[in-house]
Amino acid sequence: MTERLNLSISSFDVAMEMHNPLSAIVAQEAGFPALWASGLTFASAMGCRDRNEVSWTQSLHNLIDVVQVARRPILFDCDSGHGDFNNFRHVVRRIEQIGVSGVVLEDKLFPKSNSFVEGDQTLVSVREQVGKLRAGLDARKSEHFLIVARNETMISGGTVAESLDRCHAYVEAGADAVFIHSKRRDPEQIFDFLSQWKRRAPVVIAPTTYDDVHFDEFAHAGVNLVLCANHSLRASVRAMEQVCQQILQTRRLSAVREMVCSMDGLFSMLDYQKLAQDELHYG
Repeated sequence: MTERLNLSISSFDVAMEMHNPLSAIVAQEAGFPALWASGLTFASAMGCRDRNEVSWTQSLHNLIDVVQVARRPILFDCDSGHGDFNNFRHVVRRIEQIGVSGVVLEDKLFPKSNSFVEGDQTLVSVREQVGKLRAGLDARKSEHFLIVARNETMISGGTVAESLDRCHAYVEAGADAVFIHSKRRDPEQIFDFLSQWKRRAPVVIAPTTYDDVHFDEFAHAGVNLVLCANHSLRASVRAMEQVCQQILQTRRLSAVREMVCSMDGLFSMLDYQKLAQDELHYG
């Protein structure tokens, strides 16, 4: 069993998305205090859609590799639990065992669609979600392993009042925090929720669409964790597109010299110097 790093959500923090070990290293070297293992970006990095096309065991294998290099707590996006309460508690046992710090369970039907894609965003019943949460809570070994209830009411077209009702039920069931989500371009729904929630339990958000709000405003309003939910992968896609296009247009690699990481920079990030020292010690 890998030693788990605890993720504290009692105050305010920001987590950066990562989708493989290298992106985890980049995020933690940049200074982010926590990492977000995003279902969207795990799937996208594998060339799949965010509709449970990637199995949880594929994500588990990816997480195992990430945990080996991570020096920050990892929060795992478990989608809708990959099945019923039994599937979810099985996922909880395995990812806690490998050293992940917590899991997010959303309240949509399996298979779930990405929140920003047009299509079925039907929620499961409150009873079913509560049952899954309770099963996960009973399955975990440590109370420091976080189980976060993600509420998609506002994604599915519901009201703030309906979102509050669900979140109250999830916290009563024992969830350590709630993750509220909105796809509006303004943050009004989020701030309305927060004003009525009154800090009953920690709140997680992913301000992907309402991205012009300063993090300090979220902290002041009662948010505990902001997820930069998919930005590392999206940045890498844009960079790869630009590099590929520039090379084809100029037909020389020097054209992208300033657009790419140096070889020395890559070697330093992956600690080749430590390997050289170990070779002297063990060789």
